[in-house]
Amino acid sequence: MTTVLPAWLEPRTWVCHLPTKTVFQAMRCQRDKATGSIYLLDNTGRKDYVLTECDRLQLDHFNGIALLITEGQPLSAYRCPGGLVVTDGRRAKRVVLEHDEALKAAQSLAAAFNGVVIAGEVPDADG
Repeated sequence: MTTVLPAWLEPRTWVCHLPTKTVFQAMRCQRDKATGSIYLLDNTGRKDYVLTECDRLQLDHFNGIALLITEGQPLSAYRCPGGLVVTDGRRAKRVVLEHDEALKAAQSLAAAFNGVVIAGEVPDADG
């Protein structure tokens, strides 16, 4: 049986397991020979998630509290005005997200065409 993986799925892609709101980096995928289901292995190597229950990480996945899986320990992450808060329960760090009109337009186009916004240098219009 041949299964086509989603175009967004690459090694170390940030993924959200939708039923549990667990956010992790997908390190690899594996097929269960008995069921044919494909699973994504998280960045700790200890837990796997059914691919059909996962989506490429998007800002909307942080509405409410999400569990962020790291190699060190699980963290909580949630949206705040202008960004995200990541906490271990004792300490919290804020991630500030840039919001400008060009970024908003790029995100809208990326969503419309099932693409991603890549930060960094932009090539000239001539080449």
